[in-house]
Amino acid sequence: MIVGSLYPPNCQSLSDSIIGSVVLRTNATSRRGDHGAITSHTSASSEHVADIESSSPPSLLTPAQGVSIQLSGKKRRQDTKTPSIEAIGETQDADQSSYVAKLARAVQDHERNLAMHRERRRKNQVRYRMKQRELVKTLGEDVRNLESEIQDLEVRRHNASIGIPTHQTLWTIATEYFLLFRHGFRLPPQALQNAALNFLRVSMAPDVVNGCQRGVEAILAKWRLFSDYFNNVHVELESLEKSASPYSLTAITITTVTISKEAMRAVFPHLNSDGKGGAHGGNWSPLGQRLLNQRLVMRGSVRFDWDSASDSVVSIQSQSDMLTPLLRVLDSLEDVSLVFEGALVAPDCRLASFDW
Repeated sequence: MIVGSLYPPNCQSLSDSIIGSVVLRTNATSRRGDHGAITSHTSASSEHVADIESSSPPSLLTPAQGVSIQLSGKKRRQDTKTPSIEAIGETQDADQSSYVAKLARAVQDHERNLAMHRERRRKNQVRYRMKQRELVKTLGEDVRNLESEIQDLEVRRHNASIGIPTHQTLWTIATEYFLLFRHGFRLPPQALQNAALNFLRVSMAPDVVNGCQRGVEAILAKWRLFSDYFNNVHVELESLEKSASPYSLTAITITTVTISKEAMRAVFPHLNSDGKGGAHGGNWSPLGQRLLNQRLVMRGSVRFDWDSASDSVVSIQSQSDMLTPLLRVLDSLEDVSLVFEGALVAPDCRLASFDW
């Protein structure tokens, strides 16, 4: 035995051979079922360490090395169970491809739904426009039908107001004639024109004489011209007198008109310095200024000649005294003569374009 200050008394117990044969104890497990696995694992580790000890010199194998060898074995077994980086990368690539495919399908579905929605909107707009066009067309037809009905009703009302009888006589025709033209015939509505034309065609002969003109259209044209020449035309039937002939009737009338600027230009153009009724900026003469806006009340008469064979009027001859009211306004026969000297109307109110 070696005894000294540098060697403890139990140095033989602490030799390398004894310490190197010691095996590291593992932690106890609480489950009995794992006890057999732990024992087998410990025995396998002991055999492995024994092989290492037999192959290695005792002086080179330390307890720490044994522990490291045992731990390295565990790490190798764990490494065999861990997936590789390439496998992880392939899995991630597969997941990413699947996500991209799902996203592409979602985008396609969204675009398909959007296209369907646009197509539905387009079809709805087309149907709406068609309905609007049909509505406008229907409203237009309704308006035209209403206008036609209004004209028919106006004709009926006018016929009722003038009282067109089923069996006409000269007396009834004369009365209805003045009811029809009591306010002249300036810009009448279409319904009134139709009613007047129908009345004249029923009660007058086709070649009825009216001044120097013939036909029922000439009667309407004369009333239109007279109403254009003078404003505020009003014809009042004062009385009906039977003539010497049994086929003639005379109506006594009072006609009231206003001499407006239009009447001065159309009927008395010579009273202006340009000779054309001021159409080119001329000045009215003192006589013209005195006549302007004067209201004339003229007494007159209208003779109706009847044909018993056709039961219709064959001639209408009318005249009104314009000389007397002009004399009251101008108070001079000489001035009245100057007024009629170049006028387009005669003292008996006959119009130049129809009665001369």
